[in-house]
Amino acid sequence: MINILPEIYKNELFYSIIARYRRMCGMVSKRALMRDIFGEVNTITSSYFPQYIDRFVNNLPPTSKITVQEIINNHTMFPFYTAFLPKAKTEMIYKIMEKGGTNHELISNN
Repeated sequence: MINILPEIYKNELFYSIIARYRRMCGMVSKRALMRDIFGEVNTITSSYFPQYIDRFVNNLPPTSKITVQEIINNHTMFPFYTAFLPKAKTEMIYKIMEKGGTNHELISNN
């Protein structure tokens, strides 16, 4: 579980939040970072379109008011990328960012 998180700045990317967390904790191991952030090691994510945001939020202290929706809408490239996409595609991308998924899901639904 994440016990402390740096202040999240307005319009800061999720990647930057995690990078500051890693530096603040003095972590050198990527495996330890992934375990801290997502609760497991085998998570692969992207800088601009991170996945498994729900795992991150569930790994925060119970008193945290940070939500999946807040992270995706305010701290990723999601709103810019999906601004002109059809609603179905936008919802699919949101779900993949929230719960994880593969690029094959995006390609097969074109």
